[in-house]
Amino acid sequence: MKKILLFTLGTVLMQAIIAQPTLTSETHALLPGADNPMTLCKYVVPGMAGPNVVWDFSKLETTEKFSGHVKMVLADKNFSEANIELEEFGTSFFFESDEHTVNQVGYRSKDHKTVVRYEMPFVKMVFPFSYGESHLCRFSGEYTYNGQFLADVTGTGEIDADAWGTIILPNNSVYENTVRVKSVKTYTLNYSATSKQTVEVTTYRWYNSFHRYPLLVLTEYTTTQGNTSVTNYQSAYNNDAVSGLIDAAQGIDHSDISLYPNPAKDKLTITCFSPSDRQTDIKIFDMSGKLVQNISALNISAGENQITLSNELSGLKPGSYILHFTSGNHTITRDFVLVK
Repeated sequence: MKKILLFTLGTVLMQAIIAQPTLTSETHALLPGADNPMTLCKYVVPGMAGPNVVWDFSKLETTEKFSGHVKMVLADKNFSEANIELEEFGTSFFFESDEHTVNQVGYRSKDHKTVVRYEMPFVKMVFPFSYGESHLCRFSGEYTYNGQFLADVTGTGEIDADAWGTIILPNNSVYENTVRVKSVKTYTLNYSATSKQTVEVTTYRWYNSFHRYPLLVLTEYTTTQGNTSVTNYQSAYNNDAVSGLIDAAQGIDHSDISLYPNPAKDKLTITCFSPSDRQTDIKIFDMSGKLVQNISALNISAGENQITLSNELSGLKPGSYILHFTSGNHTITRDFVLVK
């Protein structure tokens, strides 16, 4: 009986470990052309850390919808290292992203007057990353306004996958096997030897295996100057995270896909999750809407699948394309860029 109990406990623990998502660059890095639709909402308490947590955010008070636009950076005189730009509400965040890390190298305001350049970047994410892992970094740079130097920037950052479990969002959206990543970014603006300002930004983000961007983001900003501290909040949840979604009312699963690398050169790998064995069709269109490649009757299995296109790209010219991925009655479109 003891052996049976130990075996059962071990099996349960193994299933729990397998269920926990691992964030990778292929599945969770910022992807040019793959925008991030979100809904702003009122800030709520992030809830507890640890394993097997259930976070019930079904009653979030929403305000307005917006999209984060992810672009490829070809050349920017202020951020020569950047290859990714994330634009939200007109402000831009610049990143140097590869298969191992996402490093923030700068920030630019909507009017282009406020610019922060990091000589030593802030590490926003490392890959692979899963529950129980953490990473520390130091960063530094300069803060300018209208081309004039204002302050040195020095700080520290920490990311910590501090919890995993099930998150419930509005409209009966339940996401199991979700990991929460907590980041704390603390920095000082050194205006002079006698004048400085300290900012601490604490952000919680929830991810699952099937959607590239966070399901929910809760951020707290505290600014301290002298003896005065001011705290502000910003919150948003994903209003288009159909992948891995378990509809509480209907029990429906959906599939999602990601493309890597993007831009692609010799090959393009499609990572997809399917709730069951099924047949899949892939179509590639150029930006004029012309069908340039048709790959039919591909068989994929239940779970995660990877489909690599190589010969299928060899006859295509450099440029932007739209990939249609059809599985069952569900079609997903993704943009990608082909370079030579």
